Amino acid sequence: MKILAIAVVGLVVTFVVADLIYAGIVRKRQAKWEANVDRNSDGVRRGCEAFTVGSGDTALLMVHGFSDSPAVYKLMADELAEKGYTCRAMRLPGFAEPYEAFAKYDRQDWLQAIAEELTSLRQTHDEVWIVGHSTGASLVTRHVLDHPDTAAGVALLAPLVEVSGKRSPVLSPHAWFKTTDVLLMFTDRIETCFELDINSPEGRTVIIREQFVPLSIIEETFEIASEVRDRAPEITVPVYTAVSPADKIVDTEASVRFFEQLGSARKQLVRLDASGHVIPVDYGWQTVCSDIDAFIQASTAVQ
Repeated sequence: MKILAIAVVGLVVTFVVADLIYAGIVRKRQAKWEANVDRNSDGVRRGCEAFTVGSGDTALLMVHGFSDSPAVYKLMADELAEKGYTCRAMRLPGFAEPYEAFAKYDRQDWLQAIAEELTSLRQTHDEVWIVGHSTGASLVTRHVLDHPDTAAGVALLAPLVEVSGKRSPVLSPHAWFKTTDVLLMFTDRIETCFELDINSPEGRTVIIREQFVPLSIIEETFEIASEVRDRAPEITVPVYTAVSPADKIVDTEASVRFFEQLGSARKQLVRLDASGHVIPVDYGWQTVCSDIDAFIQASTAVQ
């Protein structure tokens, strides 16, 4: 028993020391990375600012996802603006800001920002739709569950219902996160280590993502997905959904099941076989733009 106790204590001490060392390494790497980041006067990373293009009577509010920015919609926004839409790519609070600011926000702040953007667009446009990618799609879904009358419909791109287990051995991604979150005493952020799940070389030149993410933001991402996961039947607005069978980030089959359970009278599901997770800039994004345009036009004709 004494030997066992000593072994356990030794293991705990080793883990704590390793955690302390790792936390220090990550903070130093982040400081070095931050020194080379170009930010505007508001502290937002350049290239990641919110933007608006187009001047149509119908507006599209575009909501990015986890570790991302409005830049993910640059290609789609320009294309849809040419089709006659006003495209507003918003920036969720905290994203593309310095770590200290980023860590202060949660999903309620993000939902509030979406509500405010929608209120502004509805004052100046005949109709407003919402486009969401990944975690952004989860936030969009949560918004229409709470405020179904504020959007004419939604387009969900690689919606996060469940995190994919393709990169998570033995345990589920959430189980791994909860385990490490309990054990880590000094680590409050992680460095993104996975390669971008984008197949298109063009898409890789457009995307701008966060290199370091607070653990609290990861927890908020899991929470927003869990809040919408079982509520598909409550959604009645028109829903266009695009998924990638090869997606390494979200569980595509869970997203498809969510789509099938939607209570919407009008809905459309598209599978993009050549795309990875980041559908707005990957192979097939032009098809998605054409689909969204046709879906909106058909939905408007039905009204």
